[in-house]
Amino acid sequence: MLNIGSVKIVIVDDEQYVHHQLIDILAHFNTEIISFTESEPALDYLARHDDIDLLITELVMPGMGGCEFIGKVKAIANQKYTYIMLLTGFRDTESLVSGIDAGADDFINKPIIKEEICAKVYAAMRVQHLKYELREKNQDLSIALSNINEDLKAAAKLGTTILPKEDVKLRAVELGTLFKPSEYVGGDLYGYKSITRDCLAFFQIDVAGHGIPSALFSFSLGHELTQEQLFSNAIIDFEHIRQKPQVSRVDRAVTAINQSSVARDSDMYFTMVYGVINTETGGVKFCQAGHPPIIHFNAKTGVATAHGMGGFPVGIMIDAVFEEQELQMEPNDRLFAFSDGILEAENKQGEFFGEDNLCRAIERGRGQNVKQLLDDIYQQVERWSDGEDLVDDITILGFQWNGENML
Repeated sequence: MLNIGSVKIVIVDDEQYVHHQLIDILAHFNTEIISFTESEPALDYLARHDDIDLLITELVMPGMGGCEFIGKVKAIANQKYTYIMLLTGFRDTESLVSGIDAGADDFINKPIIKEEICAKVYAAMRVQHLKYELREKNQDLSIALSNINEDLKAAAKLGTTILPKEDVKLRAVELGTLFKPSEYVGGDLYGYKSITRDCLAFFQIDVAGHGIPSALFSFSLGHELTQEQLFSNAIIDFEHIRQKPQVSRVDRAVTAINQSSVARDSDMYFTMVYGVINTETGGVKFCQAGHPPIIHFNAKTGVATAHGMGGFPVGIMIDAVFEEQELQMEPNDRLFAFSDGILEAENKQGEFFGEDNLCRAIERGRGQNVKQLLDDIYQQVERWSDGEDLVDDITILGFQWNGENML
């Protein structure tokens, strides 16, 4: 038999001979028995002690009945789970059902039979023993989860170190950013930098998958791209030492990134958009690699239009072909790059927020500055989702070219 250890039992019955009988039967157990002949004192005791393993109580008691008593025991806030046995001489279905509904775990029939009592106490203690083990394991899991959450928060803080520190105005370009990870750490990545006097480079990346693996990959990728590829001198062509430096074709940069990513032999891949804005002319060159389209807002017409043809994600095919695309901004026009998390936000009907809703939100927000508009778009996505948790990171970059006269 199970070594049940020390057991604390409370007996509640208005008949003294029942107390004596139960105490005699349970004497060979390692038990501490506290007995009451009335419900109220027993309830008061239970409210002050949360270490009771087993409660044995009579179904029919003067004043407070057994079912009412059990209900009040269950309502005690500090009460750990106590196994409850109901003593009864009734064998009708209604009495048994009412006892179970009240919260009893088992019944002891009267007249009391020693063998039945012993077997049921052992069974009750087996259940309690399993509950104690489960509680201890849950406590260990809770501590482990807390430690993991702290680590994730630290990882999230570390991840933000490679993101731009704040939204700024760079020469003729006003820009804003919005980043909302679906978890502590996200797989989205973005950045921007003036790489020549009249050239602002930007990128946005969405690593496939969610959670820690994609976030860690995103972190290492971000450092590599910003330090060695997208924002380095390697992307600037100096055809002659006296000539004005020119930016290399953006598709070449993406092709080089793809080749190095495939050579890394990792299971991770990502979508991206990489572009440059000429701050003197408003010209934009960009390359799309499996990423959502760029949206261009025309300030004169008030219309937002998507540009881009998709392309292959980075890190899958070493010979994937990427194309450079161009568009022209006029003064006060805006440009938006975003991850698919915003497009795939669902409402309760299973409908996606989608590209059309995003374009309409951009058009309606023409009177706001870029940062205000991005915040407003996110609020619209939240309303669309109607309280549902985000299933993917949401990232938006917004640029407004104010014209060459603003240089």
